[in-house]
Amino acid sequence: MSEPTWQWIEFPAAEVARLLEHTESCAEHMPNPDIMLDKRYLKEGARPAGGRLPKLADVDLTRVPAGLNVVLKRGIWLASNGLPPPAPGEEAVCAAVCDPRTVSDWEAVKERLAGRNDQPLLLPAGDVRDVLAAAGEQVWLGLLRDEDGFGVEAFALSETPAAGD
Repeated sequence: MSEPTWQWIEFPAAEVARLLEHTESCAEHMPNPDIMLDKRYLKEGARPAGGRLPKLADVDLTRVPAGLNVVLKRGIWLASNGLPPPAPGEEAVCAAVCDPRTVSDWEAVKERLAGRNDQPLLLPAGDVRDVLAAAGEQVWLGLLRDEDGFGVEAFALSETPAAGD
């Protein structure tokens, strides 16, 4: 198999800024599975079964870091993890290159860019803010697929498509 390369996906900076504003305004944040498995975010006394995700009720949502989730289901999306979520239609922005509403072969594009895994990935709010401060009208999500092509090994948000390459 050839050496994996970074794939860069464009998002409108204004939409990303809107999502960041939402997540930073929230006192609670929805955890992704990686955060749910991290004991630092569990409520005092919560004891999930070894290796299993705890119940959402066992997670202290005020400890979950603010950020934007990279959502790899039905396209490639950036979404606020803030609770309560934004109004319907305002909660996420989809990458135009594989938007299922407008791209007929979005599944093939998504798999080429991000593999088959669909676990959400978290971009910390501070990192997103730093990129937006240096960006023009667009920001770029970089994805590096794992060697097997199943999922994403590394990811980053950048003001240019070459910054993390």
